[in-house]
Amino acid sequence: MIKTKTKTKMKTIIKSNRTFGVEIEFASTVNQTEIASRLKRKFRSIEFEGESWNTSTRNYFKIITDSSIDSAGGYGLELVTPILKGKKGLNDLRKVLDVLDSFEEVSVNKSCGIHVHVDVNDSDINGIGRILKLYSKQSKFIDRILAPSRRREGGKGKRWAMNLEYASRSNDSRELFNKIDSTIDSTADHYTMNDKVTCIKDLFRNNPSGVNARYCAVNLDAYRKYGTVEFRQHHASTDSEKISNWVVFVTNLVDRAVKAKKVFVGETTFERTFKASKQLLKFASDRAVGFGFEEHRLEENIVRVDGKDLAEGVELVKLSNGAFQLFANGNLLDNTMSHFKQFAEQLGIDFTGMNTRRLGQALLSA
Repeated sequence: MIKTKTKTKMKTIIKSNRTFGVEIEFASTVNQTEIASRLKRKFRSIEFEGESWNTSTRNYFKIITDSSIDSAGGYGLELVTPILKGKKGLNDLRKVLDVLDSFEEVSVNKSCGIHVHVDVNDSDINGIGRILKLYSKQSKFIDRILAPSRRREGGKGKRWAMNLEYASRSNDSRELFNKIDSTIDSTADHYTMNDKVTCIKDLFRNNPSGVNARYCAVNLDAYRKYGTVEFRQHHASTDSEKISNWVVFVTNLVDRAVKAKKVFVGETTFERTFKASKQLLKFASDRAVGFGFEEHRLEENIVRVDGKDLAEGVELVKLSNGAFQLFANGNLLDNTMSHFKQFAEQLGIDFTGMNTRRLGQALLSA
């Protein structure tokens, strides 16, 4: 059976030329061979195979078993892509996900996740360190576009995709940065690149959750075998727009970190975190707002949703971000709170303890 879809999705633009691979975990009422067969019937130029669990890189999309998934008596499965790159790779991924997402037999739950491997063979050990630093620096805002269970304090986040500061027992990003720098400085020149990466990975070995160091939001475990860094934090989904935007974000993050001379400890912003493209920033803004973080609504998305005349030539306007503004003959009034209070007194509204939003709503409702 096919699920009914009504949502119109935006086309995702990728600028990075790095190769990447994606693992999408899901539950199914039919096995991996059946899923592969159904996908084969939909595509002529893309290959699929159903297999038992394995970690081998294939030149086709493989659907494998995954015993870590709560399948509710069905099958725990994982779609693993071949090595993908650029616009074509992302388009192939989107097309496959759109079909997979349409299968009624496919679903996701909190035991599932998304893992993206990004090639870093062009990076030295300092670049690997900068990837960890940049992700840590931006983790506050990354959390805001992901499901609560996958955030720093979320149960699944602590178990399968630990926050880097938490996993390294660091009190803040500055302490984590210092640990990374000290580890890199301590690796002698005769150390191989694999050994140096292992030394950094050891920072997360004795984590508070007591789990394998590979279960970090950014995992270095795959470097030795594949020359990749794995990003594990994204919540369960088979939605092509969510997953392709996450791919754009992490590949851009790697590009930025590898090319940078240094990642500074200081605060960053939501806009800088998701600045890979206007499309990614808009997507991230919509996700954050959807999770209740109204402060990340883009100005271009803020529109008038209601209004009321409080006096001749004076209009109260409510905006889609929940804010209120006063206009006199079409001009925005300054010192809005003082003007709000004047109209509240005229209407007999007790504004004690109210902020501008609550008082604006009271005026609108009066």
